[in-house]
Amino acid sequence: MLVVVRGKIQSFNEWHRRALERQFLPLVLVLLVAIAIRILMTLGTNGILWPDSAAYYRSAALMAKYANFYWHEIYRTPLYPIFMAPFLWIFGQTELAGDLIIAAQRMLGVGTVGLLYLVARRSFGPIVAFYGSILYAGHTLQLYYETAVHTETLFTFLLIVTVFCCQRFFERPTLGQAALIGFLCAITTLTRPIAQFLVLIVLMVLLFKGGMTRRWWLIAVVSVGTCFATLLPWMVTNKVYYRFFGISQDLGLNLFHRIIDVERIAPREDTAYPRVLRIWKAVKHKRYSSYFLVYHGMLRERVKALEADRMMVKFSLETLSQDSWRYLPQYLKNSVSTFYRQLFDVRKSVQFCGAEEGPYMCTRNTLGRSEKAFTNTDAGLSPPYRMAVRAYFRYFELPMGFLAALAMVGFALGCSRLRRADPVVLLMCAITLYFAAITAIFNIPEDRFRLPADGFILMAAVFVVYAVFSKKSVAQSELFENTIDS
Repeated sequence: MLVVVRGKIQSFNEWHRRALERQFLPLVLVLLVAIAIRILMTLGTNGILWPDSAAYYRSAALMAKYANFYWHEIYRTPLYPIFMAPFLWIFGQTELAGDLIIAAQRMLGVGTVGLLYLVARRSFGPIVAFYGSILYAGHTLQLYYETAVHTETLFTFLLIVTVFCCQRFFERPTLGQAALIGFLCAITTLTRPIAQFLVLIVLMVLLFKGGMTRRWWLIAVVSVGTCFATLLPWMVTNKVYYRFFGISQDLGLNLFHRIIDVERIAPREDTAYPRVLRIWKAVKHKRYSSYFLVYHGMLRERVKALEADRMMVKFSLETLSQDSWRYLPQYLKNSVSTFYRQLFDVRKSVQFCGAEEGPYMCTRNTLGRSEKAFTNTDAGLSPPYRMAVRAYFRYFELPMGFLAALAMVGFALGCSRLRRADPVVLLMCAITLYFAAITAIFNIPEDRFRLPADGFILMAAVFVVYAVFSKKSVAQSELFENTIDS
């Protein structure tokens, strides 16, 4: 009996291994799963408006109408409105244009799943890549942001494209590859400013693997130079219209939010910036996050946008440094706590609103607001599909906190060989920790800030599970042998 059971197990394992080691079949299966889930999402959801969505939509609409980017906010970057603008230019500000924008984001999501599989296949092996990609194909947070008018889907796609190209770059770091990496890091930055140090992270991984040679310096100059040259037109645009030479200017907003709104440190009454204090006192009781109200309050008083942000920077640092920096240790302690929570216990974004015909996916804080292409309601949705989406998000949401803990073990295992470690695994680990650290310093933990690294986290977590079960299978096989011999 044991011989029969062992034979069936070994036959299944051999079939399973051979199937997943095939060149195209696993990728096709992963893509089919991703497409099927997104068809369900299309039937059961409409485009979702976040509070930031209106600014991107207005920028895209102005681009479609005037074919330029004259209007923009100093803390935004242009690539996501550029992505939206062709749909609004061709189809106008209609629901069809909105539906096509969301459809394009779903296609980007499918592309992200496929590229993640290809990256993980070479770094973690075909079995880990297959199951990790299946999990990511149905990852509810990724599906949610593919449905939202926000930068996350485009940013995640460009990030995984960059990591995909880094595999060949690390194997053979030519000057052409260095220029390509610099360009990809730049356009990723033009989607979200958080990626502005990505090119340095890639170079640090290359430095760790190969050392600081003359060749490394040449590659560094080419990649950083290409990145800067790609960003330069946008930086010049900011200089012309807002009088600052940079990618974005949101340090004041972030520091004010973190120090005043989150840390709840009381500002000094004898502040050097009484205008900021006066506006903050007028709005602080209206809502938990006052930073945007303070910023727009200064704009209404005809303070230039750049000056308003700089005043908020100085006001926030003044608040933090009062009484001989007695608040700094608490800020640092909370930053460590935020870093932990960003990886393992983040504030969730996904929400459902109630309706007579069942719940539908939405954002509660923008109900009542709508744009011509995005109504943010349940109009036109079939109740069975809405209920199916609701059930899917209820029963198939991944325990990302637990998986992130497993992933830290997986990254540690993958990077434990130091210079012999796969540089792409090192890069995945570095990007994951970088996003968490930036959030810890400037913001509060939200799952959308961790979303771009969720694919890496899932792969590292599956790698740990596979490593444990593969060793367990070997041990069970030896136990069978000992049992048969006895």
